Amino acid sequence: MTRPTSPRTTRRRRAARREILDAAWSLLDAEGAAALTADAIAARADISKASVFYYFPSMEQVFGELLREELHAYAAALTAAVEACDEPRSVLGEVVRLTHARYTQRPERFILIGAVPLTRGAAAVGLEDGEVARSVDPPFNAFIDVVEARLAEVDLPQGVDPRRAAVAAHMAAMGAVLLCHTTRAAGGGFARPESELVDELAGLLERGVTR
Repeated sequence: MTRPTSPRTTRRRRAARREILDAAWSLLDAEGAAALTADAIAARADISKASVFYYFPSMEQVFGELLREELHAYAAALTAAVEACDEPRSVLGEVVRLTHARYTQRPERFILIGAVPLTRGAAAVGLEDGEVARSVDPPFNAFIDVVEARLAEVDLPQGVDPRRAAVAAHMAAMGAVLLCHTTRAAGGGFARPESELVDELAGLLERGVTR
């Protein structure tokens, strides 16, 4: 018969996992996803490599948890921004502006949620069994619910589905961030300031779904 885990043991386990994840975030933001190894995380957290694997049996689980945390944080930020938007007609534009600002300031986190699953494969970031995806569905659905509620405050053109509009705005925002990062990585630039182009994309989305 399995003995129940005591509250103290549970707290210690959570604290240890948090310490490991904080070290992983610190490495990711400073040096990129390529720096995320068990040895590097152990050194940053000042623990043994064995301790890392005691709490996370594989690096795939570390990547999966980082991915889950970032997607939860991003969805929460989107929801808060839409709720706080003074003008309901501007909510889709706010999605674009927030996404661009967030991942311009945190490029390695954008790579984590975008490029790493593509280049390393779903299994490498704990996505193969669908657990992370199932985890992030509720916060992103909450974001879409809030967009739908805010757009209900304005007169939408016939045929505009606010939920689809929210998804389209999110896709456009992520595409814009990818284009900006790719252009910078190639050593190029835009004919106009990046902020102006982001504002123009935001304006197009706002005008496209409201009268």
